[in-house]
Order: sequence, then C-alpha cells, then structure tokens
Amino acid sequence: MDMAIIVLIFCFGAIIGSFLNVVILRLPQEESLGGRSHCPFCFHNLQALDLVPVFSFLFLGGKCRYCKHKISPRYLAIELITGVLFSWAYFILNPALNTYDAITLLEWWLLISVCIVTFTVDFEHFIILFYVIVPPAILVGLLKLFSDVVMHRLMFSFSSDFVSGFFGSLMGFLFFGLLWYASKWKTGKTGQ
Repeated sequence: MDMAIIVLIFCFGAIIGSFLNVVILRLPQEESLGGRSHCPFCFHNLQALDLVPVFSFLFLGGKCRYCKHKISPRYLAIELITGVLFSWAYFILNPALNTYDAITLLEWWLLISVCIVTFTVDFEHFIILFYVIVPPAILVGLLKLFSDVVMHRLMFSFSSDFVSGFFGSLMGFLFFGLLWYASKWKTGKTGQ
C-alpha cells in the first residue's frame, strides 16, 4: 500500500476532524454550523493560517493568536484521532477501485465521525444529540442499499448484507434512541 495515500487520507481525516470540532462546539449550544470560525474566548474571527489542522495548534503553542488564551487540547486530539481512524479504515478495507469498496469506506468514515461527535458531546455535556445520530444512520442505510443494488446482491435473502445491515441499524437506533430518551427524561431537556 502506498504510504503517500495513507498520508493524504490522514490529512483528509484531520480536516474532517477540524469540522467535527466545530460540530462538537456549536451544536450543544444550538449555534449554526455556518459562519466564520472564531476564538471562543475573544470571538476574533480566525484566519486561514489559524485553521490548518494539527499544525496551527502546534505552531501557535496551543494558544489563540489574538488573545493568547489557552486552547483546549481537545481540538488537537480530535483532529489527530480522526486522521488516524480514517487512515486505519482505509488500511483495513484497502479499497480497490470499485464502487462497493468505496461506498463501504464512506460508510466507515461517516460512522467514525458520528461516534467521535457523539462520544465527545456526551463526555462534555452529558447529552446525546438525536440529530447527530439519526440522519447519518439513515444515510448509511441508504448507502448500503445503493451499494447492494449496484453490486446486484440478493437484498432480500436473510444472509444478505442489506438485511443484516438493516437489523444492525435498527438495533443501533433502538440502543441510541433509548439512551437519548433516558438522558432527556433524566435532565428534563427537550428538543436535544
């Protein structure tokens, strides 16, 4: 396997990790994901050089360029973890140039992203955001259906990937749905 591809996948994962940091920061506060990134302390809009995954954190010494306030190492950790997990998924799947492997890799990357956001938000705020789990789960199900149709697989036999994926998705939905319902009931929050 070409090491250059793994490095490129790591960089892509770190960029996605940078976006996941925005999701982790803004969604629990019910902020829009649109708009410019800014320092959470001095609210100064960040420039392109302030937003380069991994390198900006290291170059700036883990501090805001403008107010010198210390930035949480969580930002660096999420970027590194996402980059490593995306590279690992690519290495494990070793996708050939076919549609089924490419779609499977996209499913893995989407699930990795959802798990990182869900774990971090739950760890920091003790909530599981319903809209972080359900839309990606639906998307993964549609990707699985599409890949099965493209590969002319027997979708409706009990041994097919689609049927096992459907039941696996249903079990995952029920598990996380129950966690969401229990956390809503315990905290008295609605709309999360």
